[in-house]
Amino acid sequence: MSAPNETTAINSTNSAPYLSADRSELAPLFTNPQETRGLRLIAGCFTIISLLISLALAAQVRYGNHQVAPHGSVVSDSSYCSRIGASIIEKGGNSVDAAIAATFCMGLVHPHLTGLGGGGLMLIYDHRQHRIKDCLDFRVSQSKNRDVGIPGLVAGLYQAHYLHGSASWEELLAPSIRMARSGFGVSSSLIMAKRSLIANVSDLRTWLEPLQQGSIITSPQLADTLSIISALGPDAFYNGSLTKEMVEKASLSPVDMARYRVERGPSLCSEHIYNGYKVIAPSLSGTGGEFMFKALDHLNLSASIESTVPLVGQALLGNQSELSWRIHSGSVVVATDRSDLYVSIVSGLGSVLGSQILTSSGFILNNAMEMAPMVGSRATHLAVPFICVQNLFVCGQRLISGAPDVRDGLQLIFRLLNSETYYNVSLKSLVDAPRVRFTASTNEVQAWAEDRQVPALSPVEIAALKELGFKLTMAQLPYPSLNVIRKFGDTVDPYADPRGMGEAIYF
Repeated sequence: MSAPNETTAINSTNSAPYLSADRSELAPLFTNPQETRGLRLIAGCFTIISLLISLALAAQVRYGNHQVAPHGSVVSDSSYCSRIGASIIEKGGNSVDAAIAATFCMGLVHPHLTGLGGGGLMLIYDHRQHRIKDCLDFRVSQSKNRDVGIPGLVAGLYQAHYLHGSASWEELLAPSIRMARSGFGVSSSLIMAKRSLIANVSDLRTWLEPLQQGSIITSPQLADTLSIISALGPDAFYNGSLTKEMVEKASLSPVDMARYRVERGPSLCSEHIYNGYKVIAPSLSGTGGEFMFKALDHLNLSASIESTVPLVGQALLGNQSELSWRIHSGSVVVATDRSDLYVSIVSGLGSVLGSQILTSSGFILNNAMEMAPMVGSRATHLAVPFICVQNLFVCGQRLISGAPDVRDGLQLIFRLLNSETYYNVSLKSLVDAPRVRFTASTNEVQAWAEDRQVPALSPVEIAALKELGFKLTMAQLPYPSLNVIRKFGDTVDPYADPRGMGEAIYF
């Protein structure tokens, strides 16, 4: 122990020659409290500035443009639904979870296009493993009613979640349940659907006609229905408390309802090479994918992009039976996550407003059985989810999209895969480009043009369509929306088709 009069190490360090004894660490730097005021002021200012900088950085990360390239995205025809899907991934879910949650949401905000009373197709592709992970067919199936079939959407989304999801089933339905109770804005697409109302649908007309664009509405009945499905799963829908009304209102067989099964497996999808891209889609008979591959075999993807519409029209003329089918409507939800798991869900009721039978459970039943000739026990459905991957280039261009009606989808896929558009054409210009609805009747073929879409068909395209024998007329609103996610390397470039007035969220 040092003697009392020895200098300690601390005293030695802090003592002279530049410090006097009364200013050492053993003695305060300031003997007068007034002398510390300036130091405290400086420290306080520094703390406030640091806090403001931290808040600004947090805001930039949350709301600003990405400084690091985003790796995931969700795109739908509703900003509500895209944000719900993105929030699922941000909480630890994957792109399958996100697409399912967004699709349930679409059934709430766009009940005229999709919902619990419909069906669809789903494609899941694992890019890191270079393989189709799954292909799910949950189209509407046949029952006693020649117009309305057994809805497949609930069973299909549940099966996809059970096999490939990572979040809980309850988490996927919770946002839509909350929004159905708290309220959401009426979209212009839903207002446009009023034009499709028929005279003798009193329940649907009573609900739909008073709605105004932008007004806030709730759907407590659908919230209750989704809560039951959240708690009990699809059994409640197909063989439980929710089954009775569908059986009574649409003359569906309870046995057929209970027997509904999702068909699935990678073998339900096919891969074909076109213009250096591997194009992946469901290839089942009676689906848009089968039709798409036939048409792509006859399309010159090196032709001028300006000739897209007439070239697709010419290819469709070779498929007169499919060309005569009614125009299909629906919803396209696409998603990708940080693991490069790509998902496309195309779902729908058949036509806009489906059968126009509004259930007391808060959803509209489909009219899928009357849309086209039957193929097996499932309704023929021209929907097609598709994914295109640049062949032999792992980090090359990848495209995730889909179409409620393949005749529209072919016009988009021609532009996406066209030799002229690689690298140097924006996704916006490719999706915004004019499209037409191609149909045929007994005596003529029609091209239904989008008179409210910008840009419009050029005079050259119009002349070419007329030369092919197409009669031009104006397409009915709302126009089909085809959402897309494009990836190149680690860069995500999502785009929401303005026809659907949705939003692309990336993170």
